[in-house]
Order: sequence, then structure tokens, then C-alpha cells
Amino acid sequence: APYVIGGGKAGGFAFGLLFNSPSFGGMNFTETEVTLFTARDAAGGGNTTIRKQLDFLVSTSAKGAKPAERAFSIQEAYTAAVGRTPTMPAYGSLYWHCKNRYSNQTQLLTAARYLHKNVPGQVGVLVIDWFHWKVMGDWSFDPEFWPDPAAMVEECKSYGIEIMASVWPFTCETARSYSTSVSNGFIATDSHGKGLTAGFGGKNCRLVDPTNELMRDYTWSLLQESYHKIGIKVFWLDNSEPWRPPPD
Repeated sequence: APYVIGGGKAGGFAFGLLFNSPSFGGMNFTETEVTLFTARDAAGGGNTTIRKQLDFLVSTSAKGAKPAERAFSIQEAYTAAVGRTPTMPAYGSLYWHCKNRYSNQTQLLTAARYLHKNVPGQVGVLVIDWFHWKVMGDWSFDPEFWPDPAAMVEECKSYGIEIMASVWPFTCETARSYSTSVSNGFIATDSHGKGLTAGFGGKNCRLVDPTNELMRDYTWSLLQESYHKIGIKVFWLDNSEPWRPPPD
């Protein structure tokens, strides 16, 4: 359900727009073209609409709001309609910083140092998102781009910043978890017992089965080895939304 805050011709923030669709798709917009909303099939073959109902919500700032107050006022109107975000159980009073994406240790530490200098004591969590690993299913840092993650985590903690690591539920053919996962039946299957695969991240990538207790124990052992033992205690279980396999 993409949400965007847009500006008016006079400048500054003017409105918030939510496009809510349970199907694949999104919003596309440029400086020269009209906003385009899309709903398509999961395989990406065109714009096949798979839902008959879509929700749009437009929120504006309060009457008389000053330019510096408009973004907050728009967000306030939006959350009044869809629900307020509860305080997180840990680091909830501080800002969580995330982007797509920090691709190496130097970028991450540059951001941490900048935030510490400019907003000291206000950042609780800094997120390391997708593809910080060498192969999907390694559940570890790629040493070529993250040569000393332990030192990186230690420096961030000295600023009062915790690190969150993104974890994806797939293992690919050359990943360190692949053979163990496949041989022990840790792979999710469809109703016919066929292992579910994914076309991104590498060749022969499989969706792991998080309902399998042994799989959860095995995955956690790798997460402990790669992240937890160096001080990373916050995890983002990403790409875990409902998913369907491509057609045969």
C-alpha cells in the first residue's frame, strides 16, 4: 500500500496520498508525467487487474498550518484515519534510520557518524537492508564489502545506535545453508509437495519453511554466528509477505 507526500505548485508539502491494493503493483510518477497507479499479476506479465476494489486516501494539512508544520500535520491526518503506530518495545522513543540501501561498511559508518554529529542521541537503530550477504541464504555479511562488522557494530554502539540486519527467507544453490536445508526437508512446498522456488537472488533459490521448528533452530544458529555474537540483536524478517510460485 504505497503512501507518498506531495507538494503543491506554490511549493512545500500539500497532501498525502495512499494507494491501497492487495495485489502487486504500485505508484509511478515523474516531474513530467501524471501519476500512474498499477495493479498486475504476480509474474509481472502486463497490467492484469486481480482485484475489483482499490482504496484511495488523500490527507491534507490542518487549515492555517505553517509551511514547516505541514508535513507533520499531513501525517497526523493520515494516521488518524489508518491508525497510530504503537511505540516499539525497544528504542521506541528514538528514530530508526533505514534506506535502500547501504551496500558496504564504509557507507554505513559514514551515515552513523553523520547522524551522531548532527542529531546526537536521537537515533536508536540503523538498518542494514537487503543483499549485504554474498549469496542469498548465507545469512551473513559479505566480507568483501563488510570486512570488519564487529568493529562497525562496536563503533555504532558507542554512538548509542543499534544495528538491525535484514533476513530474507530464501536459500540459493551456492549458499552455506542450501544443502542442509534441502536434505533435511527445510524447504517450503506447495500442496503437491513441490519445493517453492524464487527467480531472484541467484539460481535455484528455495523458500525455507519457517513453520518447521528444526528449520527455525538451524536458521537461528546461523544468525547467532553471523550477527548476534558481534552485538546485533535486532532483526528485520523481510520479504516474508504472502507469496505465490511462478506458473509451471
